[in-house]
Amino acid sequence: MIAVRVVPGIMYLRRPVLVAVSLADLRGPASGVVELPLHLFWSSPDKAFSLDDPAQRREVYEVVLREARSPDDLAVFLNGGLLAVIWPDLFLPRPVRKAWEDQHPVLRPAAPAGLPAAVRACCRSRGSGGQARALPEPDGGWTGDAAAGQSAGHGQVGC
Repeated sequence: MIAVRVVPGIMYLRRPVLVAVSLADLRGPASGVVELPLHLFWSSPDKAFSLDDPAQRREVYEVVLREARSPDDLAVFLNGGLLAVIWPDLFLPRPVRKAWEDQHPVLRPAAPAGLPAAVRACCRSRGSGGQARALPEPDGGWTGDAAAGQSAGHGQVGC
């Protein structure tokens, strides 16, 4: 079993967010097919995902990071090296992203120096044709590449 941290005061849907103490403890597969258990993924009868497909890989990581209820959920399905690589492309609820980035500063986005915060947030956008992306959160906040622009009421900001 791996060591996890439950951050006081950081909750997602009234549940604590589990965070691995060390990314090196996350030794799940980096390729192949994984089948998520019902307690993690209940919205489809097909619970098998190919980690070799970028969209399915992102979905697995987003589900596990959001829904993990035990250290084993993190250790079995997440790979620390792969998580660090795909982290910028994951759409996560704000509390989940904050908890993981607070524990693992390597996951925090690096932004070009000398640019205003809203522009830096926009420039982190990946694969959106230069158009920043943001998603609404249940708490009314936003997460994703354009979170800074959206939460400030600026709408989507193009780079």
